Amino acid sequence: WQLSGIPAWAVRGAKVVCVLDFTTARTVNDLGYTAIPIVGQAYTVRRAYICRYGVPVIALREFEVDQYFDLRGFRPAVALKTESEDLAHFRHHLDQRQPVDA
Repeated sequence: WQLSGIPAWAVRGAKVVCVLDFTTARTVNDLGYTAIPIVGQAYTVRRAYICRYGVPVIALREFEVDQYFDLRGFRPAVALKTESEDLAHFRHHLDQRQPVDA
């Protein structure tokens, strides 16, 4: 998190994943939203800011412009790497031949 309360990954155009079940969120229900983020789904950041109550919130491109959600309910979406991609970074350590004494 940055000092502003908005994490560095919460920028316009960034992909995020919903990690919070918003179906029971009081504020979402009080605001009468008809569509809410679904846990495990990816979304695109439209805007992230601190609302007037001091809570970091996020607006998503996939929802109405005036809908916003608690930013703490999202995490950055990162591409899953394959095992071979991970191993490629360490392969040079795996094939270290020791010199043979003559």
